Amino acid sequence: MPTIFTIKLEDQIIGTTEFEFADAPMGVVYGKIKFINIESPYLLFKNIKFKLMMIMKILK
Repeated sequence: MPTIFTIKLEDQIIGTTEFEFADAPMGVVYGKIKFINIESPYLLFKNIKFKLMMIMKILK
């Protein structure tokens, strides 16, 4: 039975993954995210990108 990992964003659980795939030479693992109570994953990541861009402008 695979291990299920919890994904959190700002202390809120947004989903789970099993990290089904790995690329050992690159040192990465990845897998399908099963979102919990997220209507639009696209909008979630779009908003995060916008916030990061604003923070980067402030820090310049």
